Parts: sequence; C-alpha cells; structure tokens
Amino acid sequence: MTVAEALNSYNLVARDAFTPKPHFPFATKKGKYSATKLKEATQSILKDNSHAGKNTDALYRNSECVKTAVLAVTKDDVSRGPTLFRTYADDAQYAQTKIWEVVRATSAATTFFKPIAVGRDQIVFMDAGFGCNNPCDVLIRECAQALPNQEISCIVSIGTGLGRAVGFKGRVSLLKALAKMATESLTVQRRLRDHHANDAVQQYWRFDEDVAISEIRMDDYRQMPRISGFTLNYLNDEKTKSMIEKCADAIIDARNSRRVVEQPGTS
Repeated sequence: MTVAEALNSYNLVARDAFTPKPHFPFATKKGKYSATKLKEATQSILKDNSHAGKNTDALYRNSECVKTAVLAVTKDDVSRGPTLFRTYADDAQYAQTKIWEVVRATSAATTFFKPIAVGRDQIVFMDAGFGCNNPCDVLIRECAQALPNQEISCIVSIGTGLGRAVGFKGRVSLLKALAKMATESLTVQRRLRDHHANDAVQQYWRFDEDVAISEIRMDDYRQMPRISGFTLNYLNDEKTKSMIEKCADAIIDARNSRRVVEQPGTS
C-alpha cells in the first residue's frame, strides 16, 4: 500500500470495528466491540488489495514480502512474553494462519475485542500491548536471530501517544492496565535511548506525540481528525523536524552502505 492507501484503510477499519455492540454500553468479558466486524473490515481491505491477491483469506506467511513480525500474547499466561507471528517463518504451527486471524490476535485488547484461537493447536491469543506495548527490545533480539550476520544500523520507533495514559478516564481495571502499559513503554524507550546515547552514529530514533493524544480515548475513532492535528503540530516542531531530517539521512546512509555490501561477488 501507499501511505495514503494505508491511512484510508486504517480509518475504514477503525470506523467499522469500533462500533459498540447493541445493548453493551460497558466492556464485557467478550469485548465491548464486535470481533466479527473487525474480521470483516480486514477482509474488505484484503479483497481490494492486489498484493494479497484480492483474497479475503490470504495467508499471513509470505516469503516474498518484506520481513515482518507482529506480536501477541497467550491468554493463558500473559506474563510469559509475546509470541511473534513472522511472515518469514518456516514452522508448521502458523503456516496456514490467515492475515485476518493475525490482525484479530494482535488487536484483541482486554475489554475491547475477545481473544481468538489461532494456528494448528488453536492457541488463544490477545493483544501484546498489555505487557509489551513497546516491542523494540523484542524486535532487536529477533533481528539478531533472523539476520545473524548483519548489524542493525537504524532503529525507528514510532509511539502512539501513550506516554501519559495514566490520565485515561474509564474503569479502574482498565486505568491500571493503561498506566502499566505507559510505564513499560517508557521504560523500554529510556533503556534504548541510554544504551545508544554514546553511538558514534545515532542508531535509535524515537518519535512520539505523548502530550495531547493521550487525552483521547483509545477506542474513539471519531477523534482521528484531532489526532491528526496534534500529530501535525508535533511534526512541525523545529526539534522534531531536525530529528526527522537526521533520521532520514541515517536511513539513506544505511541503504547506501548495504548496496555496497550486496554488490555481486561480495557476501
């Protein structure tokens, strides 16, 4: 997808998926929102996408696409850390898992959508945000395993404005969970920032509008224009603009270095 197509699809999914169930004004064990609607919204996008073969049941496993990994946790033990769904894996467990199933597994946030059974063994998964909202640590380890002979030259981490989520107004249990998510996300961010503080060439880049967006409910898709406005202001800030330019230069330098390494006759 182009950026414009991705943004449009995101808005369509949000509109269709975050429509409260009839007669369920409060979150329930089965979820405040319809998991079926989320599935149908995802399938609608796949139907219009030529890269997915316009197949509503297209498989997530795809060795021809850019290496992609997304995270979810098992419902039975969320403390065990996340499971990675990899487009480049070769195991039998999730070989026949569909894209919409992975979307459901990684979106089943507590109280919003019910968990989903996925894969050969029908393991029940839920959103990894509760326990791994900032996945940078996990993905850095994954890169080391998936690409053992290459060095990471640039890490770009894009936040979702969760930094001050402790101000979220809602049920006590959800409030506590969000506060924990915000704390964990910031902990990872600070650890990586400190770890890369003395890099000769900056490797770690973090972009996050964490002041205004956190005032908006996580499930209020109607506030998307406000989120866009806050984000625009953040991007127009001189400090942010300078960071973006430097980050872009770092990515270009990394790509140029990679082209040299990948020339014929070299390993």
